Amino acid sequence: MTELTGNETRGRKANGIISPEAKAMDLVLARQEEKELSAQEIITKYGDGKPYERIRIMQEIVSYSKTGQDSILEAGKRLLVLKANEEHGAWMATVEQMGLSYKYVQRAMMMARNFGKMDNLSILNASQFRALSFFAEEEKEILNDGGRVLGFDLDDISKMTKREIEAAYRDEIEKRKRIEADRKKEREAQEQVIAAKNNKLNEMEQQLMYRQPPTKEELAQAELDHIREKLFRPILVATEQCAQVRAAIVSASRIPGVTGDQLDAWVNQYADYQAALDDEYQAMLDDIQNICPDKTEA
Repeated sequence: MTELTGNETRGRKANGIISPEAKAMDLVLARQEEKELSAQEIITKYGDGKPYERIRIMQEIVSYSKTGQDSILEAGKRLLVLKANEEHGAWMATVEQMGLSYKYVQRAMMMARNFGKMDNLSILNASQFRALSFFAEEEKEILNDGGRVLGFDLDDISKMTKREIEAAYRDEIEKRKRIEADRKKEREAQEQVIAAKNNKLNEMEQQLMYRQPPTKEELAQAELDHIREKLFRPILVATEQCAQVRAAIVSASRIPGVTGDQLDAWVNQYADYQAALDDEYQAMLDDIQNICPDKTEA
């Protein structure tokens, strides 16, 4: 690049021709900006606090571009300031005058827009910056503020290659998608259960709506069904107990050497209980016989 003195011609090149490549580059950059900021706003956002000096900024841009990829963010900030203060034709001519490739200018300005005042990210190289372009704005801010994203902090990412960063990001995205898919399935399953319950309730409500009030017999049958166990369980237990009593009597009678007097005394020692059992059994039979109400009753 020729020495910058401040007396060079501003605007188009000497022959008045602007290359198609320069025009295309400028159009792409213009479309990338969602909103055009004023020159003062650009200086405030991307400047270094010094007054705008065209030659100084051009020299710094050239210096950063030669320093290496690690300085692309600083070069991009100054390119944004320069573009905001130059007229359309002068800006494209100035880029060519600095001897910068349009690909470099486009990438540097894009990085400056993406990372703005995130100065701590300046430890990253150009390829790492490009990998971070996939990250959400809040994720980049978290890294800049010393936080962790994808399980890595800024120091970890500075030691990773572009491919490693992109792979980690893709893995995290896939993990989030799987978690969200599982949650969606769980929600759908819960909704299906709730829907089934609601349908059942609706069916019951419809049945009750068109059903006649229960008769006395239906109410009586429902109560009988409710106390059925109170009738049959004791009968089953008593039957089993009686079988055990009979088995004990048979075992006693088969004891070698046992006499009739011994067996008689053994059995009769519970005579009072046997009499009480017989009374209860007879009373139960009477109740069963007399359970039906008088058919003449209304």
